[in-house]
Order: sequence, then structure tokens, then C-alpha cells
Amino acid sequence: MFQNNQYARFLSGYIVFTITLFEAAGILESRFDTTIDTVWILCPVVVVFLLRLGTWIYAAASSPSPKQKATQPKPSTSWSKALNLVLGVAFLGMLGFYLVSEDGTEVLLEDVLPEMEDALLRDDVFTVYSHASEWLAETGNPLFESYLDKVTSRGDLFTNREGVELFFRFYNDTTKTWFPLGPSPNLGVRLPYSYLQIKFVEGEEEYTTWTHPYYIFEGSNKFILPPKGTQASGDEMLLKIGAKSRLSFPGLDHLDHVEYSPFEIARMEVTNEEFFEFVRDGGYLNEDWWLGANQDPNKTMSHVEMIAQMKDATGSTGPANWEYGRPPRGQEQFPVTGVSWYEAQAYASYKGMSLPTVHQWASAASLGSASRFVPKSNFSKNQMQNVGDSLTINPQGLFDIAGNVREWAHNQAGGGDRAVLGGCFLDDDYSFNDYYNQPAMNRSIGNGIRLVRNLDSGPRYKASMDPVFVAQRDFRSLPGISEDVFEIYRARFDDYNKTLDAQTKRVPVASAGPVVVERVELADIDGDSGEILPAYVFFDSTQKAPYKPVIFFPGSGAIHMTNTEIMLKDRVEDWDYLLANGYAVIHPVYTSTYEKEDHLKSDYPVATRDYTEHVLSWGREYKKVVDYIVTRTDMDAEKLSYYGVSWGGYMANILLAIDDRVRAAVLNVAGLCFQPSEPSVESYIYTPRISCPVIMLNGKYDVFFPLETSQNPMFELLGTPDKDKKHYVYPSGHYVPRDRLIEEHLGWLQKHLKN
Repeated sequence: MFQNNQYARFLSGYIVFTITLFEAAGILESRFDTTIDTVWILCPVVVVFLLRLGTWIYAAASSPSPKQKATQPKPSTSWSKALNLVLGVAFLGMLGFYLVSEDGTEVLLEDVLPEMEDALLRDDVFTVYSHASEWLAETGNPLFESYLDKVTSRGDLFTNREGVELFFRFYNDTTKTWFPLGPSPNLGVRLPYSYLQIKFVEGEEEYTTWTHPYYIFEGSNKFILPPKGTQASGDEMLLKIGAKSRLSFPGLDHLDHVEYSPFEIARMEVTNEEFFEFVRDGGYLNEDWWLGANQDPNKTMSHVEMIAQMKDATGSTGPANWEYGRPPRGQEQFPVTGVSWYEAQAYASYKGMSLPTVHQWASAASLGSASRFVPKSNFSKNQMQNVGDSLTINPQGLFDIAGNVREWAHNQAGGGDRAVLGGCFLDDDYSFNDYYNQPAMNRSIGNGIRLVRNLDSGPRYKASMDPVFVAQRDFRSLPGISEDVFEIYRARFDDYNKTLDAQTKRVPVASAGPVVVERVELADIDGDSGEILPAYVFFDSTQKAPYKPVIFFPGSGAIHMTNTEIMLKDRVEDWDYLLANGYAVIHPVYTSTYEKEDHLKSDYPVATRDYTEHVLSWGREYKKVVDYIVTRTDMDAEKLSYYGVSWGGYMANILLAIDDRVRAAVLNVAGLCFQPSEPSVESYIYTPRISCPVIMLNGKYDVFFPLETSQNPMFELLGTPDKDKKHYVYPSGHYVPRDRLIEEHLGWLQKHLKN
């Protein structure tokens, strides 16, 4: 079939020749890092093929001579014709393949990669992730794997039932594109470092929740779905899945993770009108509704004795601010207030519901987004307002969760107290972020009710109902220590290997422009460890040396982030205003952070030997890097300043006290932590020993460093002369507006680094 079929012989050989030609072009592109336009190969290949095809057609159309007839191949059989057809189609398909491949390569080089690079510079995680995921699946090119590495980290996700399909979408994605994560449990799954909505699909049922990979990586990674077949109650209730998580209230954020049940929470607080129904139905007299309240172990009165104290302004039974057993006229839609925890618990039983646990309330309150809705909430110091004002809604759809009235929670808080959360119209607005408790019989104006309906029950949720004790301390009244004792504590930070043995190399950072990034490797603080102490040095090569050095201590995200490449890019962007003004920023890689990660996964103080050793390591590493800065001839060590963010703001209490070579300090969100540590590393005993100029920049609604109990005590304890310390508070959460940060940071350094 092949011997007498010259067309088949030509086509098969030509296909092999063409493939070889294209593969050779690919090798040349790879070897010499160049690009060969496929069109320049396709054109001659097609021309030669058409010429050969033309000769066949011409020969077939011409009348052959007797001699040509003798040499012509015999007529093709049906098998030969089929073979010719297959080879012809294969040849055309091959040309199409290379043409499409070239088009795809051009799209990658000309459109996709530049778009992803631009998105990376803008911190547009959605664009980078969506493009890289799509092209990785389509091409398998490891280049796209590297782009995913730039914007994701891997974590584990669990649900209370296996096999649930998980998806996620980005918070600001208007297209609402859902990316699949696969069935639970999801181990080592990629999660973009962005606020995400997670969707859980089990048959016909779907549930969603919002989270951030930060919380997943620190252990809040189990989600508890309602029992199968659970029906939502309607628009008046918000359905929330349960979870394993820990509280983020100041003084409680160090506690272990616990599981809480899925639930529905009322979108609005209980109104006077609704509570009046309870009163008319004999709510205060029917002991069946008071079973939960009467089982309080701290209750010392009988039911009759307790009810006798629950009088309104005219002596009738009812909330404290009512008259004649009725709510004030015109205030029917105000939230009910002036009720004790016992009354709130009885009303919940009357409605067949419960008071929220602290974990449930916190999961629905959006504490981390306080600055978005708290300024519009009712902290008027004037009067309550009707429930449901649209300005007060939080990101999850709850009205008045901040302000108007506080809301009783289920949990005990020590002694006879119960948690009462969210702040009220009489409070300062930053109280929304505080964990607050009052005696269960407290009937203050400002204490109200929000209800939940639990969708599951069982002993595994018991921990979420246990007493919650806040680790709050009054730093102003805590005893100090003598100078002799302090000197003993301080001297421990001097016990480190002083040998520098610095090795320096430049590190390429994408889109850094004139900014130079150096990696410096110093001998470790423990001379026998065989490890190194890395530090990164950032400076603008267009600025004239000597640079003014800034030593940096990061936020706690450094404990959870292992991707140094992302960190370096972020730092170049974050510090552009410093670098452009002749400052060089030195970023030590402290123990437990980035590449030096270890078993420590939290920055909260703990009264353990292990935590004390970590603090000593951080202080010694800090001092050793300052030693190194002093040796740099391209830096003016007499103008050394300190910059700390969050965790770095807290650590400044110790670091600025153990070394006096810093001339000025800027603390971007700072305060004292409520959790105690061993005496030798208690931060508040170091604060009065700080003498350099310090400026504290804080948010009024900071959930980690509350204004009155954390920020202000630290500022007051600072040993810095009054004229050289400042504290600015902005209407924000755990951050400072960037424009204000830049202005105050540069202004403070210019003022105090003159000489």
C-alpha cells in the first residue's frame, strides 16, 4: 500500500520533517532565550506543500505519454485513498496545533503575564489567582505555580461531616466567581491571602461563612454545619454555621479554640413592644420560663424574692425604665432595656430560643470590621433609637450589634457576673470591642436582649458555654520593681554571641525600582548553634549615603507567614516614603518568624519558661542587629530610629528599654497585653525605663489594644519626658490611615533626628 502510493510516502515524510523543524525551533528558543515567530516556519512549510500538491494536480490533469503511463503508479485502492485522507488531515491538524500553540504563547507573553505582574504590584490577589489557576490547569506550566505561590498559602479545612464540597470566592469579587476546593477534609489546600467567603455544598443544601486564611492557619479551621434538613427561619434571623475558633476580645484572645454550635441569630434587638407581650402573657409569674434563670449557681434568692426586685419606675413588675408595667409612650420600637440577665434568660425561654454564647455573639458581630459601622452606630450619649436603623448594620446583616443597648450573653464571667456585649448609647464607641460583664441582677439602662436559636446540641459544645474570665489588668496600679532588680533582668539580654561575621548579598525584588534589598547573614546569638541570624536591609540607591537607619519589628503576621518573597515586595511598597527620604530600614528575621519559624504560633504573652526564652531571644537578636548597624559606614548610627507595628508596638516596651542607642521611635498601633508572663519579661515594668522620644499611633476601635485599658496605660507609663511623647488616636480599628502614618512618621523623625 505504501510502496505504490507516492502521495502517502511524501506526506508521512513531510509530517516528520515539519515536526522536527518545529521542535528544533523550540530547542533554539530555550537555549538562546529568544523567540522564533512560528509564522516564519509555517509559511515555507505550507508553500512547499502547496507546490508539491500543485505538481500532483498538474500531472493528473495532463495527458500522459505512453512512457509516462508505464511509469505511473497503479490506480489507488480504497485503502490507499483512505490513507492519503488520514495523512492529509493529520498534516493540516499538525499545522493548526502549532499555529494555536503560537497564539497561546503570544497571549501569555503579551497579555496574561504582564496583567498578572501588574495585578501583583497592586495587591490584586483575585486577578493573580484566577489567571494563574486557569492557565496552570490549561498548560501545566510551572510558571503559573510560582504565581500562585506568591498569593497563597496552604492550610487544612475540616467540616463536622466528611465529603462536603467546598468552594470559595473573594470578598470584592463582583462576578461572584466560586473556586472549587474539593471535598472535606481538605488537607494542604491553597488559600489566597484575602478575605474569603467559603461555601459548603452537601446535596441540595448550601451554607456560607466569611473568614480569612490568617484564622485558618492559626487553628480556626473546622466548620460545623447544621443537621441535614435544617430549614432557615426567615428574614428576621441570620443563619450562622458553627465553628472551632477562639475569641478575639482583648484579654480573651489567648484562650484555646472551642467548638460552638450552628445557630440563627436575630437581626434586631428585642423591642419594648415584643417584651410587653411576655409581660402580658404572665411572663414574670410563669416559673416554667424561668427554669434556666433559676438554675444559675450564683442565684441566692427564690423566684418570688427575685421577681419582687424587678420593678419599673412606678413599682410595677417590668423593666426598670417602664412605667405602670408598660413601655414609655412612643418608645415601643426602642430596644427593651433595664432588664437583668435573669429576665433576658426568661424571655428567651418564652420565645423558645436562647441567649447567645460569647463565641456565637463574637462570630456574628464582625469585631474586626468595627471601623466600618461603629462610627454610625448609636453611641450618642443622648438616648436610644428605634431598632433597625440601616446605618447601624454590620457586614453580616445585623442591626445595632454595636451600641443602642448592650446585649446579655449566656456565659458567666466570674462570681455572679454575666457577659453583656456590644456597648450601649451611654458608652464610648470603643466599648464595642471590649469584653464587658456585670452582675446578673444588674438592671441598668443600657442592658438589652438579642436572641439566638441553636440548631444543634451536644456535649462537644459545652466548652463554648463555660464561664469566660477576662484577663484584664489595671496596669496603673500594678507594682513596679527596683532598679537593682531591673538591672538583673536587663542584663540577661546582653548574654549573646557578639561575633558578627556578616555575609551580605543582594536580593532581587520584583518592581523594586531604585530600591536595593540586601540579605545580611550574621552569626547566631547562640555561638554554638551553627545557625544564622538573617536580616534584610532596604535603601534607595538614588539617595545619598550615609542613610538614616530604622530598625523594624513586625506584626504577628510574621509568625504565620513563611513566604519571604511576598514579605520583601510588601516591605518595599510599605516603606517607600521612608526610603525616598534617605532612610534605610533594617528588618531582622527574629526567632519564630518567616524562615525561622518554630513551635510558637502566637505573640500573646504566656507565663511559661518557653515564652520567656523567646522574649530573651528577640531582645538579643534586636541588640545584635543594632551592633551590626553601628558597623555600617553607609549608615549614620547616631540617627537610628525604631519602627514597630502591632506586635512590634507591644515589643517596643521591652526593646527600647534594654538598649539606649535608638534616638526616636514610631509605634504603629501599640499597647500593653493583658496576658501575664513571667516577672522578668513583664512588659509594663520595662516601659518606665524608656527615655527616647516616642510617638504612638492608634485606632480608637482597636480590638487588640483597647484605648482606655491598653493604649493609655502604656502611654502614661512611658518614661519619656512629656514633651517628647505623643499619642494620636484615629477613628479606625487595628490600623492607622496610611496618609496619617506617613505624615506623622516622617515628621517625628525629622523633629528628633536633627543632630
